[in-house]
Amino acid sequence: MAYFYEVSFDLEKDEIDELEMGHSLQRVLGFLKVNLPGQTGHVTSSAMYSVDDAERTRVVFMSEWNTWEDVINHCESALFEDKVITEFGPRITAERLTHRFYAEVGTETY
Repeated sequence: MAYFYEVSFDLEKDEIDELEMGHSLQRVLGFLKVNLPGQTGHVTSSAMYSVDDAERTRVVFMSEWNTWEDVINHCESALFEDKVITEFGPRITAERLTHRFYAEVGTETY
């Protein structure tokens, strides 16, 4: 049974360069992708951004977990996306973050 955690936030037009290779936000998202596989129950993770709005870009980081318990443990860890992004992401505050939890369709819920 798979569970997913999504954290997302918007970047204004003048912030989009932070996603370019070597810039601070790109490094933070890369750090998460490299380090999350070390956590128990981690399946995969993806970082993506929207390309359909010239004024605002939506950045989404999604991680997949084996069990609901793995998600809970992850949320309490130092690698929880909300903590890492707000601590190291330039100008990204907790108020800017949207987060959602998902369960795969056709499976039991927690």
